[in-house]
Amino acid sequence: GAFFSPRVSVLAKPVTGWSARLSTGTGFFLPTPFIDEIEATGLSRLEPLGDLEPERGRSISLDIGWKRSALELTATVFKSTIDDVLLVHEDDDAQIARPLRIVNATGPNRTAGTELIARLHYGDVDLIATHMYVRASEPDAKTGMRREVVLNPRHSAGIDFLWEIEGRARLGGH
Repeated sequence: GAFFSPRVSVLAKPVTGWSARLSTGTGFFLPTPFIDEIEATGLSRLEPLGDLEPERGRSISLDIGWKRSALELTATVFKSTIDDVLLVHEDDDAQIARPLRIVNATGPNRTAGTELIARLHYGDVDLIATHMYVRASEPDAKTGMRREVVLNPRHSAGIDFLWEIEGRARLGGH
């Protein structure tokens, strides 16, 4: 089949040092057995893929940036919705090694959050600090009730160091 995936982004620089970007778009992903839960257990217990719909996503984000001299700050707010997301259903009625089946969710996967980035650039050295907050939920494959997405941390943070050595090499750490 054919898919239409429009994306639009608008950048504004209202005053020196400030920027704002609003982005929105759609996308799709064709059904595949290679999803996190199956990669963890292997393909041996997986039933053949049935009649599955492609996942279809919509997203929107707003970035606000500020830069002055060696310091750059960026704040992002984002939200996305994925319809027909693929979930793994385990057959409780099976007698032996309970087979796994991939199904389309009965409702959307919803994700929203924020990201904060601070970058300090001094000569050949960059120091980058990040923080991300994510709240994501999906329908449970068995009950259809909403649940938090597993293996998705609510908060994550990091500090990265990058040193560019006379344009020949880069050294970094996290």
